Amino acid sequence: GRYFLEASMQLSSDWVLQKNGVGDTPTLERFLRDLVGRSTATHTDNNVLRIGLDPMVHSTKFVHDLQTSLQGLNMELYFCDTNWIDDIWGLDRPPLPSSPFRIHPPQYAGLNISEKVSILLESMHTNGANLLVLSALDDVAWLFNLRASGDVPCCPVGVSYATLAAEEDTGTHQLTLYCEDTKIVDVDVERQLRDASVRIRPYDSIVPDLQQYAKTSLEKKPKVVWMDSATTNYALTRAVTQTTPANGDDRRPSISILDKQCPIAPLKACKNPAELAGMKQAHYYDGAAMANFAGWLTNQLTQPNFRISEVELD
Repeated sequence: GRYFLEASMQLSSDWVLQKNGVGDTPTLERFLRDLVGRSTATHTDNNVLRIGLDPMVHSTKFVHDLQTSLQGLNMELYFCDTNWIDDIWGLDRPPLPSSPFRIHPPQYAGLNISEKVSILLESMHTNGANLLVLSALDDVAWLFNLRASGDVPCCPVGVSYATLAAEEDTGTHQLTLYCEDTKIVDVDVERQLRDASVRIRPYDSIVPDLQQYAKTSLEKKPKVVWMDSATTNYALTRAVTQTTPANGDDRRPSISILDKQCPIAPLKACKNPAELAGMKQAHYYDGAAMANFAGWLTNQLTQPNFRISEVELD
């Protein structure tokens, strides 16, 4: 697709472009297996071939699937503490997107934050989960009724994480939003989060906070953390699982992962009345815009010497 075309134009001759899913291009697993074979043929010391991975970039499911496919090979995954490409980039690397959040109005959301939290707490109780970790940006946007413009092109979400902790013993909960301060500058956004008792933490605090949560669980009764492996990066999973006693000592309380689809997914799929009405209204505007565009283009095509490319139309 267009990414292959862009890569072909931007990569130097030092790179070999592997077009995944095209023709005879090997899968990543096959490529790594062949790499092990070539390494074994050229080295007689039986050194393990280490594959570097940035755990912040790859999902937990991807890592688990890769580990399974590499079983039995003289290979292991090495998880980098920092992204080496970022280190090379240095000060020239663009900063983290900081588009400010804006309110997604109640007449379109249908439910406020507290009402959504109540639904999630019920789901967590049913599944025996003590902590829900949200990594997908659209999940965070849905829960907090917030939108942003600029972080992700053509998608109104903001770079952030969120967690919802439930204490069964006390019947209390804590909702935390992880984002940069520059995203919460609108007074209405600040008020909405404050009214819902949302705790704001720096974006980069998610990993150490999960590590601390896991350590706390070793001092109390076992905890269950709900993480969808398809949408959660491996760094967050490691932050929880690496704190569990490696020797599997059952006499010490530990922490476990509930790998299950995020409970927000079906809530986004099954729209409430306000969301349905908003979708219909959006289609009215979109349909009118498309009709105007089609009419304009049809008229222009009848004009002598009119020329326009697909890129210009887009």
